[in-house]
Amino acid sequence: MKNTLLIVTLLSFIFIACEKDDNKPNLPVISTIEITDMTYQDVTLNWNVTLDNEGEILENGICWGDNSNPTIDNNKIKASEKTGEQILKIEDLDNNEEIFVRAYSTTKYETTYSDEISFTLWLGAPGEPITDIDGNVYKTVKIGNQVWMQENLKVKHYNNGDEIPLVTLDEDQKWIDAKSGMYCQYEDKDKYGDYYGLLYNKYIVTDERKVAPKGYRISSGGDWGILSRYLGWDLFESYLLMTPTLVTGTNIPEDYLPPKQLYNFGGLTGGWRIYDLYDDNIPRPTRYLELGSQAIWWHASGKRGTGITNYNILRPWENDNQYRPWGFDDALPVGLSIRCIKDSE
Repeated sequence: MKNTLLIVTLLSFIFIACEKDDNKPNLPVISTIEITDMTYQDVTLNWNVTLDNEGEILENGICWGDNSNPTIDNNKIKASEKTGEQILKIEDLDNNEEIFVRAYSTTKYETTYSDEISFTLWLGAPGEPITDIDGNVYKTVKIGNQVWMQENLKVKHYNNGDEIPLVTLDEDQKWIDAKSGMYCQYEDKDKYGDYYGLLYNKYIVTDERKVAPKGYRISSGGDWGILSRYLGWDLFESYLLMTPTLVTGTNIPEDYLPPKQLYNFGGLTGGWRIYDLYDDNIPRPTRYLELGSQAIWWHASGKRGTGITNYNILRPWENDNQYRPWGFDDALPVGLSIRCIKDSE
């Protein structure tokens, strides 16, 4: 009799439990989180929450942390809406560290989480300004583990105080025959030199008297390679350009973000000074080209440079290799920009 009573009690408990589960309302459905805007400290997120009975939802929001699968016990911020589109901006986030994020929706029954996304706010962390021997003050920017000058070099003296000669287009042959450092300004105008920086010949780059501000050096091909891998080959040019660029083309990545506020490298397309030959080896006059369209920065070797182009429309994903080392015949006296990088500590 006791065994029969025990069996009946257990069956009744199971029946009641199943009946309660059957009456349990549906839980909220949370869509995938989308990033709609980023800066070096903030991120704006968008997602959707759906549930037939809106009144069951007590709270929606975003939770985040340094480790995978964050919960509401970590950092969180509440959304104002119970269902439908949710938009939140998280501010003052750590830079250069991976951040894990999930959306959540809490009912009286439990808290439901979305799939996780992660991101790193890696571009544009301001560094300490740096001053060259002439008193020019440059902004700097931290990208990954590198600290770059945010502007092109403008110095007119070596670090020992020796003057660097200015050579205009009127002194074409002097520029062509040079065996030591010289500089010029696009179209020989101060307004371009002040804004875009100066253009230097290759002898500046390897001169032992040096031109980089103290604690900095002229960037090498390896430095540019590290930068391009860190930013991603597909968007390397977009992120280096100082101004946002209209981006079109085929096969646009779904997670592509227009540059917007992510362009703090300050990559001005300052053009260059070029001397080359016609096909019949007749020299062309030295001239300035590509202001507003191209920028090329010397490598520390003085034999190559890294270039970016801005022909109004960029198609960064249609080219496998966005890191462009521009090679130069040693006989061709070109004038290029210089971008310096902080020495490793």
